[in-house]
Amino acid sequence: MGKLISFFNTKGGTGKSTLSYLLYKHFNNNYFLTNLDFIKAIDDPNILHFTDLKDKELQQQFLDNLKTRDAIIDTRGSLLNDKTIYYFIKKSNLIVVPAYADVLNLRQTFVVLKDLQKINNKILLVFNKYNEEQEETIKEFLDFLNTKNIKILDYTTVKNYKSYVKAIENKDYYLKGQNKFLDYVLRNAYNNLENLHNKIQNLI
Repeated sequence: MGKLISFFNTKGGTGKSTLSYLLYKHFNNNYFLTNLDFIKAIDDPNILHFTDLKDKELQQQFLDNLKTRDAIIDTRGSLLNDKTIYYFIKKSNLIVVPAYADVLNLRQTFVVLKDLQKINNKILLVFNKYNEEQEETIKEFLDFLNTKNIKILDYTTVKNYKSYVKAIENKDYYLKGQNKFLDYVLRNAYNNLENLHNKIQNLI
């Protein structure tokens, strides 16, 4: 079986689908992406969708991929008693937990991290839509996790999704220095995504 990276948070709208797809594109198809949600949040013919896996041919393709390739699993916003989610979480080499650095979101994320400890604590916590004003909130949350003996492998931050999308779409153009404006606007976004990519590679 290849390596598994699962994106998980019981709360919807934390960026699981967007972030998993951005990394899938950034990995240059070295991984295959499977969406376990009932909703096709990303429309890409190269993604295997849970709702499509009723098709026996696609089921076999999914199983063959798992045997021979590394996978990114975009989970649905479901609880861990969901048998499908539980299976992939338990088998994962790394669980990426996206969250926003606000009080309500972090409260729910704490419950998620606490529940994950019972199954698999190979966790990378990713604070989405990060800005410097959130730094103190993030520090306090990480300190709180320590006091509750919640173990994670590491944490990181990402900023604006739209910039990442443009950075991936235009990387062959602007990374060659052909456009100073694009280089200025997108290079930081690309580098941030590259850092996340490298961190994931190191952790798995």
